[in-house]
Formats: sequence, structure tokens, C-alpha cells
Amino acid sequence: MDTATEPYTEEQLVAFWRYEQLERMGFKHMQICSLQVWGVDLHDVEFLISRGCKHHLALAILEPLPA
Repeated sequence: MDTATEPYTEEQLVAFWRYEQLERMGFKHMQICSLQVWGVDLHDVEFLISRGCKHHLALAILEPLPA
């Protein structure tokens, strides 16, 4: 990838795509930001939401435990 001609890095494009996917699942901006920072697997999120899990509960389930 030639960064001089590409406006975004591959990592940024993936982050944008993940944001879109989470937004389509009905998450709000701050919820999406949390999920992005936590590095949650989208398949895990989709599994919970597709089975009727409320968004706030999915966040509680997927939030990493404190170290």
C-alpha cells in the first residue's frame, strides 16, 4: 500500500468497517467506542444480539474483567 496515495491505512479501514457493523446492530456511538477499545470479536457481539440480548446487557457481558 502506498501511503502517499491512500488516504487511510488498512487498520483505519478495518476500524471504520467494524464501526459500521456495530452501528448496523443498533449500538450507539459510545457503546461502539467501548467495544472497539476492548477489541471485542464481532462474531461474539452478533451472536448475543441475534439471540435477543439487549445492547446494554451485551456490553456488560463482553466488557473485559479488571486485571
